[in-house]
Amino acid sequence: MKEAGVRLKQLRRKKEITQEQVAAELNISVDTLRKNEQGIRGMSVELLDIYADYYNVDITSMKEVPEQLRKLRRQYLRYQQAEIIYSISHKKLFELASDAGAIYRIDGTVLINRDIFDAYLERFHEPATGKGKEEIKDER
Repeated sequence: MKEAGVRLKQLRRKKEITQEQVAAELNISVDTLRKNEQGIRGMSVELLDIYADYYNVDITSMKEVPEQLRKLRRQYLRYQQAEIIYSISHKKLFELASDAGAIYRIDGTVLINRDIFDAYLERFHEPATGKGKEEIKDER
């Protein structure tokens, strides 16, 4: 949502108007607008539509930013999330992700590219033996 907020702020500054003026014209609170611009509060489709009409921009340009953000969040995992999702110890996760070339460091945050890491992990996947539970018991 932060990117959509940045876009809102850019549009407002381009019109050279204050948050108070926008809030008054749209009949919303200054606090709501401020939090939308800061990316603190999410925006409904209806509110995005109101902003798009007010700034005379296509709503798809307002929606694209959150959609792009969602795609990035699906593609990249924070290191702590990856430890939970893959159930791998910190040290082993770092080793495997490094070997895969899936680690990215951005502003002190360690991210793992999920696509690259998943493809790398597929190398270790063992195919099913085709034996059911009963067949395994019979062998014993």
